[in-house]
This record gives sequence, C-alpha cells and structure tokens, in this order.
Amino acid sequence: MISRRSLLTVIGKSTLALTAVNLPSRLIYARQSAVPPPLPKLRLTVDYVLDSSPTIGSQSSPVLPANTVLPIIEQVIGTPYGENNNAVWFRTAGGYVHSSYVQLVDDRPNAPVSVTEARAKFWAEVTVPYVGILALPNRSAKVNYLAYYSSVYRVVDGMQTANEWWYRISDGVRGGGYVPAYALRRFTPAELAPISANINTANKRLDVDLRTHLVTAFENNRAVFQAKCASGERVANKYTPAGRYRVIQKAPTTHMSGSQGRTDAYDLPGVPFPTYFTNSGIAFHGAYWHFDWGARRTHGCINLSSADAMWIWRWSTPRANAVAARQYASRSSPGTLVVVRDS
Repeated sequence: MISRRSLLTVIGKSTLALTAVNLPSRLIYARQSAVPPPLPKLRLTVDYVLDSSPTIGSQSSPVLPANTVLPIIEQVIGTPYGENNNAVWFRTAGGYVHSSYVQLVDDRPNAPVSVTEARAKFWAEVTVPYVGILALPNRSAKVNYLAYYSSVYRVVDGMQTANEWWYRISDGVRGGGYVPAYALRRFTPAELAPISANINTANKRLDVDLRTHLVTAFENNRAVFQAKCASGERVANKYTPAGRYRVIQKAPTTHMSGSQGRTDAYDLPGVPFPTYFTNSGIAFHGAYWHFDWGARRTHGCINLSSADAMWIWRWSTPRANAVAARQYASRSSPGTLVVVRDS
C-alpha cells in the first residue's frame, strides 16, 4: 500500500477556496468549498497517520490503512500544504487528516429491486463507503476488486442466495462480478435525463479555467453552473492542454487504467460519468479517490465530484441517454464546445 509520504512526488496539492467571479443571478448551481452540515464520514484513500493538529508532521497515532472510514467532527483551516497551499483539514476523534487524502462518503444501504428489473439492466451507484466485487454471489468468494462510494456500474442480473440479494455487474476491463444488492442504488430515468435539452448545442459552452480551477457552463453566454475541479499536473504527458474542443463522446461509467509499471499507475473501476473532449482521452469525470479540488494532480483529465460530473454528462451534447452505454458526437451533430484556458 502506498503511504501518503510516498505520494508527494506523484500528486500535487491544492487550495479549496473558490476564486471570486462575477456571475449573473441565473447561475443555478455552484459547488462550494465548505462541506455543509451534517458532515459525512471520510474514507482514507492512502495509508495515513493522523496528525495531532492540522499541521503535516504532527503525527500521534499508528498508521491507519487505506479505506479506514472515520466520522468527521468538523472541517477546519490548518497549515497550508503542497504546491497549491491546500489548507483544508478534517478533524476526527483520533486526530486530523488533510483533505487531499480522503473521500467524503455516506453509508446508505438500499432495498433490492426485483430480479426481473435487474435482468432488464440499469445503471447504479455505490452508496456505501466501499464494497467487494466478488467472483461469485457468495460472501466467502474471491474479491476481484473493490467498488467505492459514488462509483457507477451497469447492473445486468439479479438473484437471491442464502437469504441475500445480489446484483451481477458489468465492468468492461475486468468483466465485473457480484455485489450485495444493498450497496447499489438504481438511478431513475429522471435522474439521467438531459438538462436544458431545449437549448441548442450552438448556444452551450463549457469553460475550464486552469488558473482558478473553475468549470463553468454557459447557456446563451449566461453562466448556469459552476464547480471546482482538479486538472493535469505540469509535467510531461500530464498537462490538461489549453484550447478549443468539442465533446466527442460520453458514458455513464468507464474503467480507467494507465501508467502501468510506474509509481503513478492507476486502475480505477466505475469512474462516474466521463465526458470526453480530446482524442487522447481527456475527459470531465467524477473522482472518488480524493477531495483535492483546485489541485494540479491528474493525468490530464478534469476531475470533479461525482455529482458535478453527472451534471455535465446530463447537460452536454450529445444528449444523455438513460439506456445507452455510450453516446457519440458526429460531424452532423457536433458535441458541446469546451474552452480550456491557462493564461
């Protein structure tokens, strides 16, 4: 398991403070840096030694393994840390943890749908901190890999064994497996329906400012949505390139992997709501492996909260489709304009 100290050479840190911008009253959504009460729990995304104060280097407890779930007592501003001076910390009963190394999670078990509905197939999100994807519908079966809170999967079957409901999921690269039904919540068609479908594609634009790490959606040149993001590192092959693009394709979920054999290798199942805008695979997508909005820490993609990535997926062209696994733009039906600025 990689420790947080080892990760310092791999991921940049950030500030969560939103840069002030002049936005019209029609702005209908804005992601705030502060987490509103009641505060959720956090999941450690790396091995971590809790700090006795909101200052790096004040360790006072044993190493807690990645995926430890801790209740949050409060969000505080502590010592800035990293190249982007991220000063946001969370206080837990055992000490403090820097926000770069956590995912905010909830724990909401679900009632299963019927076998008939499951076999009809649907998209679903994980609503518990994490759950094993098993080779067989049996608690003692091999764990193929873990699925994390807010990651998204395609349910293709359902069954009941030994008084427990299971879903079989499909996950592209690894093929999927079986998940206890309580861990997945079905998206309703309304939740996946297009947003502002009456607005012509020519009158929609996504603006990404890499200086402030703000993503803003415009309709008829009026801002309607804004969210904080994380972007590519300023090193070779990891830049988020400035320029003008079009949405090429998008999907409710994908399995992302890359940089194999290197210290920054990644293998991420169920990445929520990717919206691709370059031929090299750069996309807007949800990120369940950090809470580091404002950082340059990705391999080039625009990381967002899962909720923000879902909004962009629903709003952008090609239109969202609650059934299709992937939607494509074309010359006759181009995707939404994406403008990336870095100066």
